[in-house]
This record gives sequence, structure tokens and C-alpha cells, in this order.
Amino acid sequence: WPKGYATLYLTNHLVQKRNDECLKMLRDDGAIITTVRAQDSKTDAHTGAQTFAIPDDVSLNDTGNLPKILKVCVGAAVMLTNNIDTGDRLVNGLIGTIKRLDRVTSSPRGTIYVQFDDPDAGNKYKDRRLVGDLKDCVPIQPVVRTFPYPKYAKTRAARKQFPLIVAYAITIHKAQGSTLPYMSGDLDQTSKGKNPAPMSKGMLYTLLSRAKSRDKLQLLNFDKDRHIKTNTRALDEMNRMRTECVLSCNHPLTEMPGNKMCLFNIRSWNLHIQHFMSDVFFPTHSCLFCFTETNINGPYTDIAHYQPDWVNVHKHTQHGLAICYNKNHVDFIEEVPSSEHIENLCVIVD
Repeated sequence: WPKGYATLYLTNHLVQKRNDECLKMLRDDGAIITTVRAQDSKTDAHTGAQTFAIPDDVSLNDTGNLPKILKVCVGAAVMLTNNIDTGDRLVNGLIGTIKRLDRVTSSPRGTIYVQFDDPDAGNKYKDRRLVGDLKDCVPIQPVVRTFPYPKYAKTRAARKQFPLIVAYAITIHKAQGSTLPYMSGDLDQTSKGKNPAPMSKGMLYTLLSRAKSRDKLQLLNFDKDRHIKTNTRALDEMNRMRTECVLSCNHPLTEMPGNKMCLFNIRSWNLHIQHFMSDVFFPTHSCLFCFTETNINGPYTDIAHYQPDWVNVHKHTQHGLAICYNKNHVDFIEEVPSSEHIENLCVIVD
């Protein structure tokens, strides 16, 4: 196994303990640890106007996914905590290694160069003119996020910080959505208090499903009687539906009168359009498709590759927009635009 693989825990207490141990080992090997404190304010995190203190123990989920205190050094494993560019795969939960700190101080400023485990993440942000591993690094800079802060009525707080956390250890909850090539799952229920941390129903499934393969998963402190928690009401309902509620219904598109326009949000055209166009209802009963926030770069951007009855009207890679119409329903448009540089398109239907 490689060094620095992630360990998933039930509690923040154990996560913090493990991350501190790993940072200490790096420091003992000569790494210089820089502690970056977030800048919090009521109105303007860029200028620091009306600053106020948010306690250190406030959950990451309540502070725009930005940590109060971030300890970083070259060689440390980190996780991205915000979606920076979903089209370029820079998404919350992405794990990588710090390769360089550029003018990073105790205040949130400068640049942290991270080499992510996903080699295709952040490609358009990488600078190939750099030397060595830095060619494959993504520059991460501080961001500002706003969020409600209940302590002050009708107040939104603003926090400026790097969207990163140390990721030698992460909670099972925080790991949701991530796929880890190597991982260890520790079901130690030790908490700060006297009582052990609770094991929620479905928690073990969430842990196991983060692993990419079974032979690259290590499970520690596992007890099947304590840790496999099943929601019996869910099982009862699944059994009831199998025996009593065989699904039989009409698709909504077949029930709607007139012409149908459909708006969809699919992240990657090439990964999903073939599956989407194989649907027996949408391509047949719709007259117009509009795909938004969609990465349509790739070898097969023409919808006719998948359905000959459909024609591309407009493709715009910058904004991730694709508009297509069904030739069998072309009578619903007075004039079909042919320009590839449409800024605005208005379609009037019956």
C-alpha cells in the first residue's frame, strides 16, 4: 500500500488525533508546519470589516465547509472541501498531497500547490511550465464563503480560508461521495465523552462503499453485532413493495398535452448522453432538449450519433449549454436557428 492512505473514523475526536500524529511525523522528518487561521467577518471577508470570532469547534458543515484552523506542510495529505470546478473534476472530497507552499502565512493568503490522486482533476489550472511534480499540481487559493450564523440574529457570516482539510483521517460522514483507491476503516467508538460514539443505521455501508475494491480495504475494530445496524422498517417496506406494489404507471410525458420541452443538468455529455438517449420516453415524446452546466467537449458531441431523429441547434462549451430539437416535431418552431454562436434563444410553443 502507498504511504498516506486515508483512514475513516466515526468521530471527529479520533480524526483530529490521527491527523495530528501524522503531521507530527512530518515535522519530525524536517517539514515546516504552517498554521493558517480563517478570517471571519460579518460583512466583508476580503477587507476584514466587522470581524468577529466563531468558536473553533463549530462544525465544518456550518461554516461553508471551510475550517477555522488549517495546518499544512509539504508532503501532507489534504482533501478539497468545496466544489471549485465540477467540469474539471475539482470537487468536494477530492484527495491529494501538498507539493509546495507559496507565500502561505498564518493569514489565509498565498497559494498551496496540490497534486491530486485523480490525475485528470484540475487539468486546465495546471501550469506545464513548472518543473518536476509541480507540472501536475493544481494551485489552490483562499476562497470566501458566506453562511448563516445563528448567534447573531439575521446575520450572515463570511469566512476566508483555503478550501482544504488535512486528510490522513476523515470522518465517515465527510467521506460520503468520495472513492478511495486505498483506505482503512476504523470502527473505534471512542469519543470525548464517557459514552461511546453511536453507530447509526447504514453507517457501515457508507464506510465500505467508499472503497474502490475489496482487496484495498482494511477494516479495524469491527464487531458485527455492534456495527451492522439495519433499519428494519426499510427492510419491511422493501419486502412489502416486492409482494404488494408491483410498479405500473404511465410516464408523465405521455400524459401531458401539447409540445414538451425538457431541461436537464448532466455533468458530462460523453459519459451520460448515450444512456439518456436510449430512454424510450424522452427522445420520443419531447420536441426540444436543453442541457445546462454540461461538459460537452469530447469526440461525439453530435446528438445524431445516438438518435438520428435529433439535431443539435447550439453548442457552447464555455457555459456548458447544448440545445437540440426533434426533427419529427420541427413544426413547433417558426424558424430553426443555425448559428453556432447563439447568445440567447427564445422558443415559443403552443
